[in-house]
Amino acid sequence: MGFKIDGLLKLSDDLYNLAKSVDGELVQDMLDAGAEVTVDEWKKAITDAGHIETGSMHDSVAAKIPKKNPNAREIYPQGTDKNGVRNAHKAYILNYGTSKTEKIAGDEFISKIYQELDQKVYDAEMKVYDEELKKRGL
Repeated sequence: MGFKIDGLLKLSDDLYNLAKSVDGELVQDMLDAGAEVTVDEWKKAITDAGHIETGSMHDSVAAKIPKKNPNAREIYPQGTDKNGVRNAHKAYILNYGTSKTEKIAGDEFISKIYQELDQKVYDAEMKVYDEELKKRGL
């Protein structure tokens, strides 16, 4: 009577190869899926809060890969509007408000984005991961 470990060795090899791919394309695909959900939520929150005067801030929301950390995504309103005002600065003011001469009450629309976003990003990233496992027969 013997004990066969062929299946365990194959599983071990498959898991090792999957772990190696986490540093590569798989993790990038997962990050991109999570970023896509985050961009959509930003745009929805901007619209829901009524911050669509020109549409510049809404249309500029994008995910970018930081030069110093390719395993991350920065997601916020990018660039400037036609008057040279930074879209990220506008989002900050609309979120937190001001106490200056022209008082603007902040509505914390950015904070609201992140209250429910964790689960949505997790689900999007896990979908990519699960698809990879299925593709590999795991």
